[in-house]
Amino acid sequence: MKHHYPNMRLEIIDQIPYIVGGYNQEELSYMTHYLMSFGKHVKIEYPDDELKESYLNQLREVIDQY
Repeated sequence: MKHHYPNMRLEIIDQIPYIVGGYNQEELSYMTHYLMSFGKHVKIEYPDDELKESYLNQLREVIDQY
C-alpha cells in the first residue's frame, strides 16, 4: 500500500494480494475513492454491503458521464 493506514494491511495469500482491515464510517467516501483507483483490479469480497453499494454507485456515476 502506498500510504500507511494503521487499521489496514496488505496480505499475500496464494500469491494474490489482499487489502485487509477496516475503516471508520466517516471514511466511506474516501475508501470508495481509494478502491476506485485500482480500476478493474479490485473486488470487494467481505462483508461490507455498504462499501459495495457505495463503490457501485461511484461506478454508475462514471458510466453515466458517457
